[in-house]
Amino acid sequence: MDGPITQRPNARSFYGPLVLAAGLAALLLVARMMSPGIPEPGDGAAHYLHARYFWQHAEVALSLWGKPLFSLLASPFALMGPWGTTLFNAICATATCAVIMAIINKPGQRAWAWPVPIFLFMVPVYVHVLVAGMTEVLFGLCCTWIILLLLRHRHAAAMAATSLLPFVRPEYAAFAPCVMLVVILRRDFSALPWLLAGPVLYSMASGLLLGEPWALATDRTYLGKTLYGRGDPWLFVDNLDSRFGVVMVRILMAATAAMAVLIWRDKERREEHLRMALLTLVPAVAIFALHSFAWYRGGMGSMGLLRVVATTVPLLVLFAIHAFAALWRLWIPVKQWSSLLLGVFCLFTANTGYHELVRREPLPVPVGDVEPVQRRAAETILQQWRTGERLVAWDPLIFLLTRTDPWNPDEAVHPLDQAALDGPLMRPGDWIVWDAHFAANEGRMGLDALADNPRFHSVADIRPDTPTTTLGGGPYSIHLFQRREE
Repeated sequence: MDGPITQRPNARSFYGPLVLAAGLAALLLVARMMSPGIPEPGDGAAHYLHARYFWQHAEVALSLWGKPLFSLLASPFALMGPWGTTLFNAICATATCAVIMAIINKPGQRAWAWPVPIFLFMVPVYVHVLVAGMTEVLFGLCCTWIILLLLRHRHAAAMAATSLLPFVRPEYAAFAPCVMLVVILRRDFSALPWLLAGPVLYSMASGLLLGEPWALATDRTYLGKTLYGRGDPWLFVDNLDSRFGVVMVRILMAATAAMAVLIWRDKERREEHLRMALLTLVPAVAIFALHSFAWYRGGMGSMGLLRVVATTVPLLVLFAIHAFAALWRLWIPVKQWSSLLLGVFCLFTANTGYHELVRREPLPVPVGDVEPVQRRAAETILQQWRTGERLVAWDPLIFLLTRTDPWNPDEAVHPLDQAALDGPLMRPGDWIVWDAHFAANEGRMGLDALADNPRFHSVADIRPDTPTTTLGGGPYSIHLFQRREE
């Protein structure tokens, strides 16, 4: 069976599940607003800053590290403050639930819309990136939306949407080939050129605004970076229980078995089941494999961050819901007791998933180990700040806490190398925030280069109450310097 899905979601069928999804997303937003700490103070703060200052600077809007599509869509929400990107993600997560419900919108399966928000919002790593305002949530929404377009045989639209994925997350490299394969197998070759839409638009914008039309082809955001080293290739698999939760892992194992049964027994819909596995399970496994290889190989910008597997969560939720709903439709007759059985399953899953979620992902977000140091550094600067002084920092949270635009030359100086310390770029009164994580490693700025330079004087040496080891193995600290008057 290869006919397109033509049914649209029934408002009455999905009203309750959508309200549940929106309610769960709203609870996570409230938890973020009540949090004393800042989730993901590194990359999370950087993505917020890219969204916040998207319209002020072309280099920010087109930053491939910042993910231009995410920055564009999140920019109105970022104006509300750091929690605005969490609100954006909450909307994206709710929309993801709606898309998955639309995909399973078939007779005998609609009741399975209820487990969709339960499955999605009980996965610790997904909740983490949602609350932190990260890019993984938008990527999951885009992938499920593309799958819906494919199932409705809107191949050109699916290809155009796929062409935008490189501007959301690098995991497009695992998902896009599966989408292309479906279109090729359907022999709709006329849709394939739409894969150029996103790159062409980006290249035109980059050429007009930055004078770099080939920026996408020459980009090395991730390649060649050996700073983070390398590690165990089984890191992501070994941490599957902690990042997905034991309950969700068991559900996925059961769903895989269910899909095998469907492919074996449900001959009428076998092609449909194989296609769903190709678009969900295969790219999810590929994402795990790519990140594992990047971390093991080194030099590909991977830091071994476990949160990146959150990109697979919506795909795997769709896979599990499809497998269970199709098997339910095949084996369970539509009777009153079947609804009761599904209700019991939802309540049991929600209860066990909730308890595991709060154990693995503390909410509201507590204050991090070094966050008090970062806040004290920002407070010191704000207390002594004078008109005309600018900020040099490598830690994005410092810019967030001091409410400074990192790309405005009147407010900040782009992070320097050691050779530029004595150059004309620095002015008397400019502040330098040296930290043992970002400045010492990513900025490659040695503390001695500042401490021994007579042009700078030390303002503060701030350390955590409990010694904390940071990237590179050294103790974490922040040192504030200010350029002396000539």
